[in-house]
Amino acid sequence: VANVTLTADGVKAYPLATQYQIVAGTSVSAVVPVGTATTLFPAKVAGDVVSIKLLDASNNLLTTIEATLGQ
Repeated sequence: VANVTLTADGVKAYPLATQYQIVAGTSVSAVVPVGTATTLFPAKVAGDVVSIKLLDASNNLLTTIEATLGQ
């Protein structure tokens, strides 16, 4: 289970971001609202690097951010 939230700087940089999707190799989460937990399958663990796609309300890609799980 993973969850993405935006910091104050993130909200300023991506004010239209309302949804996200996590991609890690063959693992892809559903598109869910920012701040809502989602599941990756096959599972990943803390320390794995993933791509987080930030999307607007119409599912348009705003940006992709690389992040390490557990941070």
